[in-house]
Amino acid sequence: MPDTNQPQRPDDPKARMIETRVCIDDTFGPYDAKLDPTNRWKGWLCPFFTLGTVRKLAARTQEMASEYGYDNRDTVHVIDGGTDGESGAIVLLISWQHLDQDAESDASIIQPNDEGRYGIGGGQWTWHFASWWCACGSDMPWHVTDCEGCDLSRDTQPEKKPCDCGCDPQQGVFGEYDLKSAVSQAHFLRTGRFLRWSEQPDAQPSL
Repeated sequence: MPDTNQPQRPDDPKARMIETRVCIDDTFGPYDAKLDPTNRWKGWLCPFFTLGTVRKLAARTQEMASEYGYDNRDTVHVIDGGTDGESGAIVLLISWQHLDQDAESDASIIQPNDEGRYGIGGGQWTWHFASWWCACGSDMPWHVTDCEGCDLSRDTQPEKKPCDCGCDPQQGVFGEYDLKSAVSQAHFLRTGRFLRWSEQPDAQPSL
């Protein structure tokens, strides 16, 4: 896919859209979204959100602007109103860094697509897939519901329970855990966590 300043539009207008979650680093999101994973800007995603989700991310953009300042920051606003007795809403994106520089780029009204979803930040923001962590240490994109590292799924993740054996309760990465030994599996059934190889002095990682 070529590197471009414009979102890449797939040739097939019926390209597959997926339901997923997106975020920007650990400070913004995750938010439920719908997107075409092949439609990207410089590798970043171009998601679409329901109005309810837009309200949540709008509040977060304004909160971050108040906390960190408006320089080099965009804010999203949902303006409620209506005409002829019918209620409606306008979604507005303000790019404060362009204020007094280019009037046409200061603010833009985001129109909904034919599904009533709003494309926020596509072609401007560094959206990427949000993840879910499996007990085996695999980091999986939200829309991939079956873990690629073990037999667990996103919806069958065990509840983490207290343990007094001295194991590390912090999430590790795939490869750190013993997924097969009887001792580790028994620990998993009891606590919802596999044992790390380093927590079993006599165990050796399988090659």
